[in-house]
Amino acid sequence: MTQADVQGADAVPDRSSKAGSATVNRACGYEFHPLANLFPLMTEQELEELAADIRAKGLNEPIVLRDDKILDGRNRALACDKAGVRLKFQECPSNDPLGYVISANIQRRHLTAEQKRDLTADLLKAKPESSNREIAKRVKADDKTVAKVRRELEATAEIPQLEKTVGADGKARKKPEKKKRRTEDDFKRDIAAKKAAVSAPAPAETTREVVAADEKLDLLREFAQFVLERAAAVRVELKDRDQWNALRDRVKQVLGGDQ
Repeated sequence: MTQADVQGADAVPDRSSKAGSATVNRACGYEFHPLANLFPLMTEQELEELAADIRAKGLNEPIVLRDDKILDGRNRALACDKAGVRLKFQECPSNDPLGYVISANIQRRHLTAEQKRDLTADLLKAKPESSNREIAKRVKADDKTVAKVRRELEATAEIPQLEKTVGADGKARKKPEKKKRRTEDDFKRDIAAKKAAVSAPAPAETTREVVAADEKLDLLREFAQFVLERAAAVRVELKDRDQWNALRDRVKQVLGGDQ
């Protein structure tokens, strides 16, 4: 493994601060910053390969310090110690050391799902007030994954249950409410409602026939003729008789020669 391969990252398949079998927390007389331990160290074999590359080409990227501790470059420092190469340093250029460590490492790492989950948990423990989206953006994960890890940590009281979290814009917002889990009874009610909707016949729509004006007149004339022909057989209440006779005479007058 060369310096170009790791590009200054502390990439390893293990999350603990171990090089080989021995626990390591310092290199070349410098302690590791706690934030640096969010990411795991290389294996012993990988450190040997990096040391050989540094021995041949020198140290290309300086070790980054914060509070006189190694914030980024633990593997480079350990490899320099093995190679007998003098370290080069620079102070952390950011006022946000946590953000710097994540940014410096997450882009050049190939973390497993478990390692990414552990990193998410560590960030939630360090800054539980950060929103799920903010942490998801930092670790390059889905915000639903972050929400799941948050619920697990809240359930074990490893982080507080907060009503509000802070986004990247610095504004505090209420956490989205957890959706109520649907029960078997809920599904049964939905199925019954759907069956009832399917079985209920749709109300029949009545359509009115379109009739021309002259056709309407002919129809009324035919109806009047029918009534007049049966006028003698029609029983009319005494109180309506005068009105009936007047209406009948008027119809006869209008129909004229049809009578």
